[in-house]
Amino acid sequence: MKTRCGLDLPIEKVALHQARCSACGGHPPHPPGTKHQVDYFSAAESLDVIASADQKHWKLLFWVMRDTGVRIGEALRITRKDIRPDAALVGIHREKRRAKVYEYVPVSSDLYDELRWYMAGLRGQMLFPYHFTSAMVALKRAATRAGITRPVHTHMFRHGFAVNAAKLLGGEALEVRSVIQRAMGHVKPETTDIYLELTSKDAGDAIRKILD
Repeated sequence: MKTRCGLDLPIEKVALHQARCSACGGHPPHPPGTKHQVDYFSAAESLDVIASADQKHWKLLFWVMRDTGVRIGEALRITRKDIRPDAALVGIHREKRRAKVYEYVPVSSDLYDELRWYMAGLRGQMLFPYHFTSAMVALKRAATRAGITRPVHTHMFRHGFAVNAAKLLGGEALEVRSVIQRAMGHVKPETTDIYLELTSKDAGDAIRKILD
């Protein structure tokens, strides 16, 4: 995730940078070197995007990303062998780790059943034998059908998983931070704290609305 952008930009490119960043999360343009606002799919938006996907494999790919919070590269690497035959678990090769990490992550029973049914019609080993670019095009089409007008990216499922998990688990307790860090595969706890800060901000906004 990019936390800072536009560092050391030439003066003639500053305006272009601000124009591009004006839509990141629906916030005003920010100057070069400041933080991007993390944008994510809410629980309702992610369901709408999945339902609006035009093909079965895209629905399942987005569903996997929503339920597990994995990166797009990790999701595209899933094979038949990664689906546990005896439990609702999916094996993931974690990216952005110095040491290679392979671990099983839980999925919902509904998604597990859909994946098992989907595999019956596959010829190869890869569940999603597609390129990242194709996934992005499919996501943009689904988001448009779902009525989402802001720019979208596959990582918004991952951001949404973390933020919604933090809201569900309730706060910034050390145990909550540890659970989300493990589920997301974050190497540094500071990365997890970004999502906990978002939940704190949302709580503050909700209190202000009540007071108003």
